Parts: sequence; structure tokens; C-alpha cells
Amino acid sequence: MKKSITSFLSGVVLSILFGLIALVFDDATILLQLTGWSGAITLGLAMVFSGALLSGDRMRANTYSEQVDDRKTRINLSGIMLYLSVPNLIVFVVTYYLS
Repeated sequence: MKKSITSFLSGVVLSILFGLIALVFDDATILLQLTGWSGAITLGLAMVFSGALLSGDRMRANTYSEQVDDRKTRINLSGIMLYLSVPNLIVFVVTYYLS
């Protein structure tokens, strides 16, 4: 639980940083590009780490062949990436529809 809150707050800080960069350059497209790309990349990494892009037989084979600690680490890393992407994607959607 602590890691998810920390990663979500890191995403919020990253979004605020991107907002400040957009304010300095006085351009909303910079905010759209930075938050959109960072949100998409971290969401893609979350999907890769969770195994959501694999077929069922591959997931079953990986479940039997991987260590329990490795699986826990992979799933935790997937959750961290997901929580990191959420604030960036929210800022992207709000900025897109307001501009």
C-alpha cells in the first residue's frame, strides 16, 4: 500500500513538473506531449510487466516456471508503473478537453 501511494504521488509531482515546464514555455501542447507520452509509456510498461499482453498458454507456462519472489516483484513493479501513469493520463485528458 505504501509503494502505491508513493508512486501515485510521484506521478502527481511529475505532472506538476510538466505543468511548470508548459507554463514557462507558455504552450499547452508541451503539457499534452509530456503527460501523454509519459502516461502511455508507463502504462505500456505496466502491461508488459503484468503479462497482460501474453496469451493464456504463455501465462500458464510462466506461472509454473517462474519463482514466487520473481512473480511478486514483477507484479509489484507493474502496480508501481500503473499508479505512476494515472496522474499523467488524467492531466492529459483534462488538458486535451479544456484546450
